[in-house]
Amino acid sequence: MDKITIKDIKNSYSTEKKNQDKTDLLVYYIVRPISFYFTWIFLKLKFTATQVTVFSIVLGVLGCLLIAIGGFRGKIFGWILIFSWVILDCVDGNMARFENKSSNFGAFIDAFGGYSMYALVFVSLGIGAFNGQQFNFPVIFDHYPELILIFGFWASMTAIFSRLIYQKFLNLFPEDRSEGITPKDNTGSLLLLLGQNFAGIQSFLQVFMIIAIIFEIIDVFVLAYSLVNTLVLIYSLRNVLTKAQ
Repeated sequence: MDKITIKDIKNSYSTEKKNQDKTDLLVYYIVRPISFYFTWIFLKLKFTATQVTVFSIVLGVLGCLLIAIGGFRGKIFGWILIFSWVILDCVDGNMARFENKSSNFGAFIDAFGGYSMYALVFVSLGIGAFNGQQFNFPVIFDHYPELILIFGFWASMTAIFSRLIYQKFLNLFPEDRSEGITPKDNTGSLLLLLGQNFAGIQSFLQVFMIIAIIFEIIDVFVLAYSLVNTLVLIYSLRNVLTKAQ
């Protein structure tokens, strides 16, 4: 372990995982390469993959809290913590593959962290926009500022429901686990690619989030993702019902 190198960690990056990452461009080209170096650090510090997962969840939750109640600088720092969660979400997997260690408990904690972030990110952004009271849709929010809270909760709820539907799909049709919920025609593949690159917490959503924070258009971001997540939910539900018939 003392002679571990970055090259050793990269070599443990399986072809299967690499192919999965290729559909998420931000992860494949930016997050995963960065994560190899953090993996080396945590391995040298004798952390386990599960400990890194727990640490990442703590950072993510703190980041959401800062976005919800912090000022401009607090929100920036909150985003940094959330993006740190994104990186560490790759680190724990790197460590598990490198050490060839996996457990049901580790998998559960990892999934718990992912669901927690989907539940908290949009809610915290809605609360942050409400507290800031700097709206870009004054016709709507100047009269009913509480609506931004509803949109934030709705964006989180629809994001969670979409992933619950996907898990139910895997339970009902385990033979289709490798194909996923999206039809394998050109349209389905395109929609899957768009969803993975713009709707996932680890996707370009992170880029849009920091832009929204910097330019103080968080309400626009929340509105946009309440719509995007609703469309993803409808599409996922439609495909599961079609498959189940």
